[in-house]
Amino acid sequence: AASAATMLLRLGLRARPDSPGWAALMRPVQQTLVGAAAGYGVLVLVYPAVFAHPDRLLAAVRSSSEYPWVYAIRTAGIDMPMPPPPAYLPLWFGAQTPLVVLLLASVALVAAAVLLVRQVRGISDARSAVLTTGLVLVAIQALLLPTAAIVLRSVLYDAQRQVLSVVPALAVLAAAGAWLLARRVRGWARPVLWIVVVAGMVAPTVGQIRLFPFGYTWFNAAAEVRSFNGNWTTDYWRTSSRKAVTLLPSTGPES
Repeated sequence: AASAATMLLRLGLRARPDSPGWAALMRPVQQTLVGAAAGYGVLVLVYPAVFAHPDRLLAAVRSSSEYPWVYAIRTAGIDMPMPPPPAYLPLWFGAQTPLVVLLLASVALVAAAVLLVRQVRGISDARSAVLTTGLVLVAIQALLLPTAAIVLRSVLYDAQRQVLSVVPALAVLAAAGAWLLARRVRGWARPVLWIVVVAGMVAPTVGQIRLFPFGYTWFNAAAEVRSFNGNWTTDYWRTSSRKAVTLLPSTGPES
């Protein structure tokens, strides 16, 4: 909804109904409406008990943001109570997102900010305006919900599970960042860039395969500089319970 509203606002600032390019500007509006309707239709088919009843959907969002979970989550060696402090989500995303994704997504976010400033100052061309709009829309998808959760002091237990919807947007930003860098670098720097990107994606993928089914306990190299044992809440889904039960004695307080 925020992405659609932002795009429509940008279109509205660019032209008026009596301008020559108005008909061309209406095409993205039509595509947005068709895309939103198609997407919502798929959601209704997949989960009709919720999405066929918008009032239940809104109630679910409200109850999730106000979930009465009062325990603490060990984050970077600190037991953070609920609702957590502002550093909670940045620390978890910084520790559990592949470093190459973080770096490339940051490049795209900086580029979006620079392009937006250039466009506001009227020193960008039409192609840059399209790129700016695309980057800004994806940036909204990546940053809006986490920012709202921090500002509204929502309960965010078990790492970043309530805002995992931003991960695809981070992936798109990372792809955009790689593309932006590839356009800038020349000569030997370009193959080096792609080697770094590929290695940065293959390494965490192998790590996830080795961890299965404990993939949610994966941490990147920066977080592993300091041991995550005792510093991060990891097995919060208790996937290891079945194995742990076999190690319990048959009698005594542990049983």
